[in-house]
Amino acid sequence: QTCALPISVNPYQTLKRGAVSLRMLEMSFKKNQAKKSATATATVGNLCPLCQGTLLPSKFGPAGSVYCGNYRNGCKFKRVGEKSAVVAPSAIPVLKTMSEEQQAIVDAASTNDHLMINALAGTGKSTVLVQTVRVFAERGLSVLCLAFAKRDQVALEPRVCGQATVATSNAAGYRILQNYVRKNGGKTLNTDDSIPYKMLESRLIADGEIEVDASGKKSYNIAAGVVSAVLELVSKARSCMPLSACDDTLPSKPTDNDYTDLMHRFGIEIQTEELPTVFAWSHWLFAEMCSLKNLLVYGTDFAGQTFLPSYHNLKPAQTFDRVLVDEGQDQNYTNRRIAILHVKPGTGRLVTVGDVNQ
Repeated sequence: QTCALPISVNPYQTLKRGAVSLRMLEMSFKKNQAKKSATATATVGNLCPLCQGTLLPSKFGPAGSVYCGNYRNGCKFKRVGEKSAVVAPSAIPVLKTMSEEQQAIVDAASTNDHLMINALAGTGKSTVLVQTVRVFAERGLSVLCLAFAKRDQVALEPRVCGQATVATSNAAGYRILQNYVRKNGGKTLNTDDSIPYKMLESRLIADGEIEVDASGKKSYNIAAGVVSAVLELVSKARSCMPLSACDDTLPSKPTDNDYTDLMHRFGIEIQTEELPTVFAWSHWLFAEMCSLKNLLVYGTDFAGQTFLPSYHNLKPAQTFDRVLVDEGQDQNYTNRRIAILHVKPGTGRLVTVGDVNQ
């Protein structure tokens, strides 16, 4: 049967006008009630269902995100936005049917060794990673899972059942920088991917390489493509090269030869006669993007979220007994450094899951 009476429509769904199935109405009603119930149990000012601490608004998630005020004491309760489920620690189900290789990996998680898990696509890498989290949690170890991209984090988070902190490498790096900013008198860390371009453009205008008339129109006295080449070279150098301001065994800045290698590696085309100009501006911009003083004034771009903690060896507020890295074959140098920075000194271990064939 059908019903044509006015109904209250779920704002997250679009229902066709006219006759609507009673079954659909019933399912929509139950879904709305469940969302209202979840919102009621995790709103600002309410008590945490795990430790009875006060729930606080989160600045780093979508509207409606909250976290427990006792997070520094180990409570992991949080709720991310209105559409997300409450994340509360619970037991990870034991995988009953495992291959010999999967069982060997899970058994290795009971040791105190660093682990590198190599597996082909579709062989259950993420499933095994979740099972290693289970073993570590049963041993009472703190666990951080670093996902390659936001979509991977969203997929992994509910599977670990609150037994591990899950973040992307950039999010983990952002938290390190945010902590640095607050320790140095700032409040929030500005993120803006146009920061390198704005800094380079300002310098080129000051040096007369770019002229701006009264109407704001710009005319360039440098060859087309120089600016984009400089921006790309500096971005690649910050992401891919092993550089450090603290480690004497590593270079602190790229050389002209390094920039040439990056050009060939990533297919960056530059006219031969423009190479000296591109290299000169690349050296200048790299130095500016390394500066922690500029971080406090301007903020950082996406690449800087992992580069600056790695380059300056900035320590996170919390380290972990086990740091698990998913899709290890896709991690660049600074991503790997972010993982290492989060390993608890002395006793912590690193677990990497990936496919060398990708």
